[in-house]
Amino acid sequence: MALVDGHGGLVATSFVYMPHNSFSPFRTYAWGGLAAVSPAHRGKSLGSYINACAAATAFEQLAATVFYEQVATNVPSRRMVESMRAGPAPLSEERACFDRG
Repeated sequence: MALVDGHGGLVATSFVYMPHNSFSPFRTYAWGGLAAVSPAHRGKSLGSYINACAAATAFEQLAATVFYEQVATNVPSRRMVESMRAGPAPLSEERACFDRG
């Protein structure tokens, strides 16, 4: 996924895919992450936005029932994921997991 500015310049990116084969009990689990935001556009919550877009894409276009990403040791990434809330409490410290199953 990518966000671009009005001139076509890259602003933010994120990634989502289905890592498990069709025979796996986890075949409907999507992995997302690798969010990056251009230094000129940081501090605007664009990382959280593009990450939320990746999660929505996983559910709506890839038919995922779970979206997860590992972020335990990456503090900026962890803060971004924790800002995406699935309810009143922040998501897990070790991974974000939206379960639509």
